[in-house]
Amino acid sequence: MLIFAVLSVLAAISMGRTRVNYDLISYLAEDTETKRSLNLMNGEFTPTAAMSVILIDSDQEETEAIARQIRGMEGVTIATHDAREGLKHLDGHSYRLISVITDSDHGESVLDQTEALVEHIPHLINGNAKSDRKLRDSITQEMPIVLIVSCAIVFVILLLMTRSFLEPFIFFIVIAVSILLNMGSNFLFESISFITFAVTAILQLALAMDYSIMLMNAFDRLRDEKLPPHEAMAQALSNTFMPITSSAMTTVAGMLALVFMSFTIGFDIGMVLAKGIVTSMLTVFLLLPGLLVAAAPVLEKTAHAPLHVNGASIIRLSSAAHGALPILLIALIVCCFIGLLYSGGFYDAGGDFYHQFQGAFSETDATVALPWGTLITLIITLIYYWCRRLVSFKESMEAIPTGFINMVPAITILTLATALKNVTGLLGAKYFVAAVTES
Repeated sequence: MLIFAVLSVLAAISMGRTRVNYDLISYLAEDTETKRSLNLMNGEFTPTAAMSVILIDSDQEETEAIARQIRGMEGVTIATHDAREGLKHLDGHSYRLISVITDSDHGESVLDQTEALVEHIPHLINGNAKSDRKLRDSITQEMPIVLIVSCAIVFVILLLMTRSFLEPFIFFIVIAVSILLNMGSNFLFESISFITFAVTAILQLALAMDYSIMLMNAFDRLRDEKLPPHEAMAQALSNTFMPITSSAMTTVAGMLALVFMSFTIGFDIGMVLAKGIVTSMLTVFLLLPGLLVAAAPVLEKTAHAPLHVNGASIIRLSSAAHGALPILLIALIVCCFIGLLYSGGFYDAGGDFYHQFQGAFSETDATVALPWGTLITLIITLIYYWCRRLVSFKESMEAIPTGFINMVPAITILTLATALKNVTGLLGAKYFVAAVTES
């Protein structure tokens, strides 16, 4: 445990040495038309970056003075204000545009100097450097929130399902150490993409959390047989070594398959996640046993009865209504289909996609439509069962919470998947992939 503590400290320090690459263009294969065109342009012309500075309610003289000061900054090629074309009036305010061109190496410094220069004036700034900074800030601020929410969900589930109030804390210590070791060892690569940096922690949590659960569950069952902690752990490791190793290696193989993508960000993500899975597996085998054995007396004192999931009512429902399943599946499909259309504005007479299938599907929100479709199907199912007297009202109400508990693992996976989808959406991945495909 002392070794892992030292390694964790070193990993935390080395995380600052990891270079995060925000340039997705650099991951394009050299033989793509887009990359060839960019290489040609960069070879013939000096790489530049554009920036727009809009001054609100500023007069002409002040705007020209600021444009001159920006033009004098290092790395600025052009900083101009067109008194006629660069002036707009809207809602009682004037907006004066200063168009700035810098070389790509000085974009960040010019942005910093410009923001300091116009801080006393209401203004808007947009451009390559500003977009990159907003992207970095978004990742820095939002990914910890996503990770905290995911951990909170997992913690509540573990608190209900494990046999001791201490076990969830041990679980998160092991997960935190494995994630820290993985993130801290990324300095071994020349750089990692910002997408990899953003999603590695939450994906490692989702992909490797079952390793710790398997070993803790085996240890608990052997302790119930009155085996001493050391013997119980030795037997638990023997029982779970092959299942955990097989699961980890299968996942590693899947991650390494990304290495062969022509879009080389796959190599980046695949290598980091494969390393994370191996790190998680080694942490479970080398750190978790020591923690569980050392905490065995406290685990006994903080023991509680785990949440008991009784599937008898669900089994009765399935047995009694097996002939109705095709009907209910059709109802589910129809309800979800209508929900997707409704969410996309198909039935909104004032919307852009009123009675337009393609447009409605392109703008639909599955995270809204599918839960509504499922809820309506559940109501239809209950009414169908009651009308046919297959189950009583009491039995059906008892089956709902039991079924929900059984679905908690699947719901957790969907929650993490939705979080990942939202992150990639915020990063604008779909526009980038579309641009690469068109090229």
